[in-house]
Amino acid sequence: MELNIEEIVDQFSEKLLRYADSILCNRQDAEDVVQEVFMTAHQNGGRFDGRHLSAWLYKMTYNSSIDKIRKRRILPFAEVPGQRVSVTSKSLILREEVVHVGFDQRFAKLNLVRRAYQKKGESLMKQSNLCEKWQALIATENQKPYMQALKQQLLAEYNSRTVYPPHTEIMKALEVTPFDQVKVVILGQDPYHGPGQAHGLSFSVLNGNRTPPSLLNIFKELSDDLGVSRPTETDLTPWAKQGVLLLNTTLTVLAGAPMSHANLGWEIFTDEILKAIDNQLENVVFILWGSHAQKKIRFINPDKHLIIKSTHPSPLSAHRGFFGSKPFSKTNDYLKSKNILPVNWQLK
Repeated sequence: MELNIEEIVDQFSEKLLRYADSILCNRQDAEDVVQEVFMTAHQNGGRFDGRHLSAWLYKMTYNSSIDKIRKRRILPFAEVPGQRVSVTSKSLILREEVVHVGFDQRFAKLNLVRRAYQKKGESLMKQSNLCEKWQALIATENQKPYMQALKQQLLAEYNSRTVYPPHTEIMKALEVTPFDQVKVVILGQDPYHGPGQAHGLSFSVLNGNRTPPSLLNIFKELSDDLGVSRPTETDLTPWAKQGVLLLNTTLTVLAGAPMSHANLGWEIFTDEILKAIDNQLENVVFILWGSHAQKKIRFINPDKHLIIKSTHPSPLSAHRGFFGSKPFSKTNDYLKSKNILPVNWQLK
């Protein structure tokens, strides 16, 4: 009788999940173990190595429930913490049952990896602490082919390369600024591509990093425009918490490779965000610096909103129209004219 490889691995996956669940007594932790197993297999060219599987289970279960594992003696683990697990056969022992997993390259041709960490893929675009309207927008986009392809690409790259920002902060702009509180949109291009900089807000950098040149120029214009001192902190979260949506048109980037994710599909998603703001809100100020951001004017109704545009604050263009453009005072003047609380732009 010919074996159905996909069915065998499906059964194996379920046994592995039941086993991890019984040891950890926590379904979420068990699912995380299984995802790690399949990710390791994916990075190993699609091969499922019994040594990898046992090592993962040993690593994930040892610290949390060593007494239970020793008592049940299900895994052939070492008695000394941190000692390498030695499994000579190409198999994994599950409740005294040996499930053989071959090294055949046929596994690489199946969609097993995609199913195995589908849940993690969903987490890239789903944050429980987003407001209902942002969640609804994301749920709609998640059904579209471009977003499904985007998530698969991101999963592969987050698990094999360095990508910024951390995957938990991809939606930071939407998380910090709820939909109904948006009163200003500052549109950026893509995240900073150096370590420890990007954290999901356009132009913003985590405190403790060197201030990027564009942000330095933004602070210079802020000081000249409002007569305030130039900030020393680079984290713009205080603006975001006041209703300033700091949105990049592309939400991720490979380390050291600016615009590397520019054509993955993020622009479609962020265009939908701009359309939703334009259609459902009124009297929003859109600050568009540079030609890239100004291409989005087609999504904004000037009869409902204020559009402020100038050259980009980059050192290459700031002297050609950004300096002296007074975007901060213009924004507050407009908001006050609509009886909307102005933004306190002062940072520490």
